[in-house]
Amino acid sequence: MTDLPTASPAEWVPGPLHPQLDEGAVHVWRADLTTAPEDLRGLLCSDERQRAARFPRDHDGRLWARSRGALRVLLGRYLQSDPRLLRLLTGEHGKLAVLDDQPLFFNLSHSDGLALYVFAKHSKVGVDLELPRRAIDRLAIARRAFGPEEVFRLEGLDPATQEHEFLRAWVRYEATSKCLGVGIGGADTYRGGQEPWIVDLDIGRHGAGAVAAESAPSELRCWNYPCQAEG
Repeated sequence: MTDLPTASPAEWVPGPLHPQLDEGAVHVWRADLTTAPEDLRGLLCSDERQRAARFPRDHDGRLWARSRGALRVLLGRYLQSDPRLLRLLTGEHGKLAVLDDQPLFFNLSHSDGLALYVFAKHSKVGVDLELPRRAIDRLAIARRAFGPEEVFRLEGLDPATQEHEFLRAWVRYEATSKCLGVGIGGADTYRGGQEPWIVDLDIGRHGAGAVAAESAPSELRCWNYPCQAEG
């Protein structure tokens, strides 16, 4: 894998209450789900509330509900619609879309208590983030997903650096797969002309994030949720 540029805003500031998405722009939002309002759950449809209730751990169910509620808030603002009335469809490989043929591409990812959301008009998009969690066999996963060159690079790193570099490689791989709408391994077989545009995202917490789009945007904006004036 080649080294890629990183979107590293000096400070992720609260985003605008009424975001305006230009035709060639990509907007990324970062949300701390541990401090997100509990009333976001009230925006969910009955199926979403039932899904949140099925999580074995209540804590995980609350974080998932907050991540979906925040998505509805942001979608409602971009589409100028009531977030409670939006009809979300889960397509192949789990990618969400808004029914009624709304002119908006979006994607989301969350890991533990952090979530990322991406929105665009000009092309399909994908976003992924990972925070360090349980111990895994990083080299075995890299061997299956990334190939021998990346494994060789990772093998030469100290454990802490290897973990971070593995996460960086993984989120780029996942963001690309989600952008293309393919499952794990599908990005390897992509042959449809120009490769997707992708950059790393500085999310802090020693984790890794990446955003991908079918074509390079004219502008990338990175914001925090809640929005301005929401506190």
